[in-house]
Amino acid sequence: MRRDFVANVSHELQTPLTVLSGFLETMRDIPLGEADRARYLDMMEQQASRMQNIVRDLLMLANLEGNMRFARR
Repeated sequence: MRRDFVANVSHELQTPLTVLSGFLETMRDIPLGEADRARYLDMMEQQASRMQNIVRDLLMLANLEGNMRFARR
């Protein structure tokens, strides 16, 4: 069960990382107008926020699991 969980979390983090990498590559290699640049930056911000939420949730789960183990002793 833990292996499936880690696989799912890895997938959930890989998707926004792929999006960010693609946008960064685009912004570096292709001249963009200000509107496109702003739109890409907004999308990158959304993906970064998504990853922050996933990490925050993982830390909360780890904390809850640690508290449950401590309470069982």
